[in-house]
Amino acid sequence: MKKNYLSAIYLRSIVIGFLLVFGGLQVTAQTITNYTFAGSTGTFTALTTPTNPALSAGDVDDGYFNNIPIGFDFWYMGTRYTTISASTNGWLTLGANITDASYTRDIVSGGAPRPVLAPLWDDLHLQVATNVS
Repeated sequence: MKKNYLSAIYLRSIVIGFLLVFGGLQVTAQTITNYTFAGSTGTFTALTTPTNPALSAGDVDDGYFNNIPIGFDFWYMGTRYTTISASTNGWLTLGANITDASYTRDIVSGGAPRPVLAPLWDDLHLQVATNVS
């Protein structure tokens, strides 16, 4: 009985120590500002006269399209963007021009400048530049 009692005290001491050490840490997340959501329903309508930007540099395998107007204010992490640049390898950067078309598998250091949106991050080949609209 005495052994169980000491084990319970030991366990309680560990839990209290854990709470004192880790309970005092401040946990913070990214601040998302200027975002609002409004739900809506509708039917998909294809673009009737899509705009096809011209390649800024490179080719359809390793190239990019710079300074594409998005037609609205896009707020990301408190900064307003009105243009994007798109890599042929499936990533976008906001408000800045891409200067390097080389493909990398490292999303941490690849894809500069930042911020980067990487929905299709891979070594892609577009076949023709007009596939971007």
